[in-house]
Amino acid sequence: MEKLAVKKLTHSDLTFFQCYYYAQKEKKSKQKALNLNSDVLVDELYPELKTVTANTRIPVSLYIYGPGIEEVHILQRKILKSQGSKNWRLNGELIYSPEDNPDRYKTLKPGDIVVLGFDGKLKPSSIFVDFLAASIDADHSLWEKLNDYLSGKTMRSIESSRLHELSESADLPPEHSIYRFFLDDDMVSVAEGDTEAILHVYKRSGTVMTADELVTAKEKAAHIGSCGEELVSQYFERMLDNGEIADFTWTSRENAVAPYDFEVKELDGSTYRLDVKSTTGKFETKIHISGAELLTMADDTIGYKLFRVYEISEECAKLKIAPQMSDYAKNILKVLSTLPKGISVDSVSCDPRLLDFMEAEDLMAKGDE
Repeated sequence: MEKLAVKKLTHSDLTFFQCYYYAQKEKKSKQKALNLNSDVLVDELYPELKTVTANTRIPVSLYIYGPGIEEVHILQRKILKSQGSKNWRLNGELIYSPEDNPDRYKTLKPGDIVVLGFDGKLKPSSIFVDFLAASIDADHSLWEKLNDYLSGKTMRSIESSRLHELSESADLPPEHSIYRFFLDDDMVSVAEGDTEAILHVYKRSGTVMTADELVTAKEKAAHIGSCGEELVSQYFERMLDNGEIADFTWTSRENAVAPYDFEVKELDGSTYRLDVKSTTGKFETKIHISGAELLTMADDTIGYKLFRVYEISEECAKLKIAPQMSDYAKNILKVLSTLPKGISVDSVSCDPRLLDFMEAEDLMAKGDE
């Protein structure tokens, strides 16, 4: 998730929970809502909300994790800014503990911390919250680190990389729900149909992938692929300027269903095709090869290379090239041909470390593209 915040819970925040609201000796607060600081929610995460009029209710799906090791609790709520109020509120009806865990939220106290992940481009459509209780062993170490991060503030936005760093250093149980916020690479792989990633996300304790997240993951996968191809296009432009190749065509830009991305004409008149496999992750992140790509790779009449673009950032990436993919594709197709009649495989996933790649090169982006 790209829109993340950390918040320290106050007495009035905890009145969102039925157990806390009715446990008050005196009804010091009647708000039944979780405050969302405007300087974070609006000024930093959703500036488009500045145009929303007071008392406009924005419905959201609410996914609650924690405190401690708990499965997800899914509800429907709304956020709104009341007339004359500075901050926004996540509210609706009181939150009751699940029937099978009636004491779930009783451990929460003022000073505990909640991590909030917002999904939605122009306004929140889903909110993922992970409550961390200082009194629970599974939460305490991360609670300490996020308490330091807040530095006395009630709410701060946080970069995903920073939250990941703090979580890793907290030595949490592997099933802790905070890892729900760091399934980014897996989410992209799920969007690409990777079976192992799908099972990993599904089996992760408390993990639910919403329809919005799946759409976002598909968009991100497409964007990463486009970034990788753009970097390779610039790579060939430099080779063309240096007289290292005769010409090249960015085929997939002209025909999105082509089973390769580029066709390159060498100085000796020969040509080869290539597919770009891109990731923001490490080199060993799995590669997905479609059935059409396998058939094209196996064609001996024209060469086929694989360009692995990895560790993509805003300014650069790394590149490794597998110069000959025909034999690899033939071996896979031979195995697939043994499947029962009427059964076909649309794509395969493979570990790039099993392929014969050349030494890594650096790719540097130029211009705003």
